[in-house]
Amino acid sequence: MENGWWLIITLKSDLCTGTGDGIEGLIDIDIAHENGIPVIPAKRLKGCLLDSGRELMENGLVEPEQLEFMFGKPGKDSQGALHIGSAFLYQVPGEILGDRENGIQIEDYNELQKEILGQEELGIQEILELLTRLRSRTAIEEISGNAKQGSLRTMRVVRNGIRFRSRIDLLRDMDDDSIMEALSWCVKGLRHIGLGVTRGFGEVTCELQKIEDDRQTEFLTLKEDGFKPDEEVELNFEIELTEPVLLAGKKGLYEDCEEWITGSSVRGALAAMFLEDHHLGTRAHEHEVFRRIFLRDGVQFGYGFLKKKNLTFYPCPASIVKWKTDKHHFNENEICFDRLYENDQSKRRKDIHSLAAFRGDCVCLAAPQKEMRMHHARPRDRGIGHALGDRAKQPEGMGQFYQYVSLKKGQIFAGCWRGRYQDINLLLQCLKKRNNHFQLGRSRTAEYGSACFTPQVPRKKVDSATGDKAGNHWVIQLLTPMVLYNWKKARPEADSELLCSLWNEEQNIGAEIKEKYLKFTHIGGYNSRWRLPESQMPALAAGTVLVVETHKPVSGEWFESRRFGEMTGIGYGMVKAVPFGEGPKEFKVISWEEDLPEIQKESSLMRALREYRSKRLIRQRERLEALNTKGRCQLNSTAIEQLISMLPQGEDQPYQYMLTRLAEIRDEEKKMKMKKFLEPCKNKSRAFIEVYLEKEKWGVRNGTDRQQ
Repeated sequence: MENGWWLIITLKSDLCTGTGDGIEGLIDIDIAHENGIPVIPAKRLKGCLLDSGRELMENGLVEPEQLEFMFGKPGKDSQGALHIGSAFLYQVPGEILGDRENGIQIEDYNELQKEILGQEELGIQEILELLTRLRSRTAIEEISGNAKQGSLRTMRVVRNGIRFRSRIDLLRDMDDDSIMEALSWCVKGLRHIGLGVTRGFGEVTCELQKIEDDRQTEFLTLKEDGFKPDEEVELNFEIELTEPVLLAGKKGLYEDCEEWITGSSVRGALAAMFLEDHHLGTRAHEHEVFRRIFLRDGVQFGYGFLKKKNLTFYPCPASIVKWKTDKHHFNENEICFDRLYENDQSKRRKDIHSLAAFRGDCVCLAAPQKEMRMHHARPRDRGIGHALGDRAKQPEGMGQFYQYVSLKKGQIFAGCWRGRYQDINLLLQCLKKRNNHFQLGRSRTAEYGSACFTPQVPRKKVDSATGDKAGNHWVIQLLTPMVLYNWKKARPEADSELLCSLWNEEQNIGAEIKEKYLKFTHIGGYNSRWRLPESQMPALAAGTVLVVETHKPVSGEWFESRRFGEMTGIGYGMVKAVPFGEGPKEFKVISWEEDLPEIQKESSLMRALREYRSKRLIRQRERLEALNTKGRCQLNSTAIEQLISMLPQGEDQPYQYMLTRLAEIRDEEKKMKMKKFLEPCKNKSRAFIEVYLEKEKWGVRNGTDRQQ
């Protein structure tokens, strides 16, 4: 089903994958990196491969239809068939790591990243400096030939010889071998990446290597025993982000992203897989199973909530607030209290906007990690090297700079699906064909969206409202937004009384709301197929708290095993039920901090970088010592130049080697002067001797030690 290749990229010259960032006063253009390890972003690779394909198309080697199939086309409903991952560090030559005999190959990039985060000896900036170098340039005045004032620019570059590796997957069935041939041509034609390609930077060679899918994960096979095909079941799952994920937040895609994995994004990803596997095309609405699962909420795709260790973090209930302190009331440990049980209205309080997980008398607060990435679209005219959309009078087709806020990769989100056993089994089979990997959110063909799905053991859904822990007094907390419809007025309303009506109609439990802490939101979206915004609907927001009394005892499991209101198929209407009066009234606040990963085994790259760093520090100290060492006699610059020419490249004892060369000089007086001049270099390294000789040479030329 899914074909995969490694794209191997070898740097033939220094490479600058500029991100738009820099270090004020030091570096004008910095490169893309992850914790100090250089990386080539996937969007950059996709653009370069597409440019290569367009050049080949102009020469008749690639057809336009093939490029559209592989890379997609702006304005089309369907995306391109290729998913291109970012290129990560793969091989480092030995000469970059301090003239090692052998280079280093990185087989597991994710383990390398965990090792970097788990150690403290090498900082991120140190690692970056060991694998890169700085290059400066300036502009020259045409008439005077002098450097233009204010034109000096410094950029960081990845050192030539390093190799990167990117994974390319074909997400759609390929019946024509010519597509593979076209991709091979695009790869062969890719010769330059990054900035400064007209100045000698970014020269690369690329090759494709076919791979068997090595992303094997444990897959749950549902067994027939214990479940009937039409029986309602619940399936817990975890989603691990293997790439950043773009899910537009309330402020839009460019300024914010969601705090969780939405049910609509998961449903859309599974629907695309189902359509492809069953070859439905535009006839999806005629397929009975597709209609039942995706159009009639036959399967309820739950939200994925942030999970750290064994804790799952949900929106904090609106009734729980921080105890706001001031200079007259100092609180050493930050305290939260539940307004449901607090009679003292004089307490100053502050709402909590973080996600929360409760553990005993402690509330753990956390937020998903996010990152901002900057990109640019090049002008349609490939002769223009920079995006000009923000400066051009007619910006259309002139390129544009833009940025995304995304959920950072490596995070885990947990949730639950509910539906018929046979329907959930069909969805798991779609995932199994893709080794549990699928694409989420926006911009899924390059750099974003890849995730790994891990299902748990299913369990039977609770049908009865009564149970061992049934009660009449409950605190209902909304974990996701809830859309309630007023059928008398034929419109959606964010009215909590409509929820009571639903409960009473379904089980006749006589529910009444005694107290409420409401939060409101609007539900909407955008239909990419029709390219139209969806209608906006008022809704109760996640975090809303209702205190409910029922005439009949009802179990908390009954509340939690259902989703109430409209649009439950994409996760809306999920609640948590807590018996009123149970649990602490005050909580100690714990701000969740990430535990450093445990280092299982030291990698050869990190070991080589530590050794290389130690050698560099020794050389730096030797150079500093050489700068402070004065010659014991005076020589002219010609004699010092002669000594510099005697300095060997690879000798272990450079001083002794130079003495043997001095013995060949016939002029005894000159020979003795040169030996005396060289005495401070006895038992010193080549780095010391080189700096010592260069310092003395320039001192003579500047007249500071000129012979009289």
